[in-house]
Amino acid sequence: MHHQPENNEMTAPRELEILKTAYNAAPVGLGILNRELRFVMVNERLAEIHGVPAGEHIGKSPGEIMPSFAGKIEVMARTAIETGEPVYDAVITGADTSCPEDLRVWDVQMTPLREEDGRIDIVSVAIEDITGIQRREKALRQSEARFRTLAETTPQLVWTAGPDGEVDYYNERCKDYRGIFRTPEGRYEWSPVLHEEDVRPTVEAWRHAVMTGEIYQIEHRVQLADGTYHWHLSRGYPVRDEHGRIEKWFGTATDIESVKQAEEKIRKTNAELEHKVDERTRVLARAVDRLEEQSEVLRSIVDNIPVMLAFYDSNGNISFANREMERLLGWSQEEMREMDLEAAMFPDPVYRREVREHMMEAKPGWRDLNMMTRSGDMLQASWFSVRLSDGSQIGIGIDVGRRKKMEQDLLRLAKAIEQTGEGIGIFSPEGEVIYVNPAYERLSGYRRDEFVGKKADELTDYFAGSDYRSIIRQVGEEGRQWSGVQKRRKKTGELIDIHMTISPVHSEAGEIINFISVIRDITGEIKLREQLSQNQKLEAIGTLAGGIAHDLKNILTPIVLNTEIAMMDLEDGHPARMLLDEIMQAARMGVDLTNQIVTFSRRNLQEKKPVRIETVVRDSVDFLRSVLPSTITIRHRIDARGAVVMADPTQIKQVMINLGSNAGHAMREKGGVLDVALTRETLDAKAASEISPDLCAGLYVRIEVKDTGTGMDARTLQRIFEPFFTTKRKGEGTGMGLSVVHGIVKDHKGAVTVRSWVGKGTIFTVLLPVER
Repeated sequence: MHHQPENNEMTAPRELEILKTAYNAAPVGLGILNRELRFVMVNERLAEIHGVPAGEHIGKSPGEIMPSFAGKIEVMARTAIETGEPVYDAVITGADTSCPEDLRVWDVQMTPLREEDGRIDIVSVAIEDITGIQRREKALRQSEARFRTLAETTPQLVWTAGPDGEVDYYNERCKDYRGIFRTPEGRYEWSPVLHEEDVRPTVEAWRHAVMTGEIYQIEHRVQLADGTYHWHLSRGYPVRDEHGRIEKWFGTATDIESVKQAEEKIRKTNAELEHKVDERTRVLARAVDRLEEQSEVLRSIVDNIPVMLAFYDSNGNISFANREMERLLGWSQEEMREMDLEAAMFPDPVYRREVREHMMEAKPGWRDLNMMTRSGDMLQASWFSVRLSDGSQIGIGIDVGRRKKMEQDLLRLAKAIEQTGEGIGIFSPEGEVIYVNPAYERLSGYRRDEFVGKKADELTDYFAGSDYRSIIRQVGEEGRQWSGVQKRRKKTGELIDIHMTISPVHSEAGEIINFISVIRDITGEIKLREQLSQNQKLEAIGTLAGGIAHDLKNILTPIVLNTEIAMMDLEDGHPARMLLDEIMQAARMGVDLTNQIVTFSRRNLQEKKPVRIETVVRDSVDFLRSVLPSTITIRHRIDARGAVVMADPTQIKQVMINLGSNAGHAMREKGGVLDVALTRETLDAKAASEISPDLCAGLYVRIEVKDTGTGMDARTLQRIFEPFFTTKRKGEGTGMGLSVVHGIVKDHKGAVTVRSWVGKGTIFTVLLPVER
């Protein structure tokens, strides 16, 4: 008996038939060349690629079938036969047989086939025409490892199944999916790869195809390796034997996710278009219904719009004018319809003709016109005309007289801001500088371009530590003006005091759109106030001291007189005489002190006369040389060019001796240098007021007494001219020396200033007016 093959086995002829079917159905051109490089077999795809029927290939060489490709094909085929090694993915280019000027690109593979004895007699040729694929930027790509069968050359998921519908093969693309796996029994499990909602319809469609033999086709969602789902189109085709029985199912699954997304977009777009069409239809219907209503509304707008509207007919005559034109010109609409309105508005015929030409041309752009009103006044207006489809025109006019006045007012305001003496700056709500005027530049020392575009955070040197941002924030939150005194550092490094006012600028809606800062340099004013306050304090102290001195003098005078009389009555050896001497010495010291107080208070008016100041200063320097220790070097520079001052020479010497004595006291421990300088100096009003509020402009002698002693701190300098204030130890002084200096100098209509540095020394400067 002959062995009967089981149902799931195929005879060699049938396998060959199936393979031939697959061979001929392959989308790749396949052929067999013998050792003499003659075709012994080709499929329909290869015949289609060559443009030569399949039967005409048999027995012919590549050179006879495809001359432009033959050389490369034959070299690859001979190499494969001689080496026994396949040639994969060789891309070659040649001319199309039917159209030589058209270049074709082929992907060629050569696979040598060995006989049982190992000899190679034939080579398998696989050719894929990739010309179109390259032009379309190749939508499909071969898998990493090509199979030797048709299935491994397609970028799709390829599968096969037996006649019972059980899948027995997947190509390498199955690795791109999650859920396809092989059971220990060798069966493929594929349902887990499907979306749970698509499993049942897919199984039912596959079962129906297997039972009926119909082509299997379904769209379903397939899970990719990354866990996402893509829509796929799955197709299965049965391969039948000569009796019509299904022997094999060949199938593919194609990713159509982009198609699905495009379809969804088209669906949504169509829905939106339909909705918009419906909506537009309804709008048009409403528009038709409301056309008559809108006509009335349009008439109302034309009559109430705050611009002039004039309608010109095709002949250039004004056929209609609105109420704004009536209001501005003074003629009623009825009067304008019955009169030659153009002649009334433009009495000059030449000018009238120019206006008519401008309006009839209807060119883009505005033109300013002067129009005569009913009252005879000229109305400045800017006009623009628009041509309508029927040849008529609409003229649109705007009263620009008010606008031009506003422009002039703004120009005057801008000039005033540019020329004002106070610094004005405009800031944005965020604190960014938008504008500063020239006075702001002069006051700060910075140019405008160094301010504009910067915020306070970027101008830390100028703002000198002032918390400008918090002030801006406070003004913004409260919406109120802020004023105060702050410090600023000029570009030169000079620190100045300014009075600043910051005001918010509100829009019509009430929002803050800018801040305006107005600043004024008050450094000199503050110094003057401080000097004035000091002078007033010294004046008050002097008044008080003068009254006290007068009373003390009245008390001390009888003490001195009676003590002198008592001493005259006593003998030299009398025991009480020693006590009376001490009383007399103390009383005389009290008298001297009261005289100094009187001098300080300027109540002791001495007669003044013209004095050559150089002589007085030289005498004073000579006296200081005799009384100061040798550890102190005295230098002098006297050059007053014969200046004469109205003064009491004795008091001037007292000033010099007091200043020299104080300098000597400051250098008593370590010694030093005492510099005395006498020069002339002319002061203008500003320089004089900066030194002292009472000082007038004019010519002065400048006496400068400079030492290299211990110096004084700022607190000591504030009180240095106060009576009875002293830095000396008890018994070394009364504290009246500098008070007397201040009183004498003020009495001579001069001024005294002091500068001092702790550990470096002190400079006293005395200014006395020169007598002309």
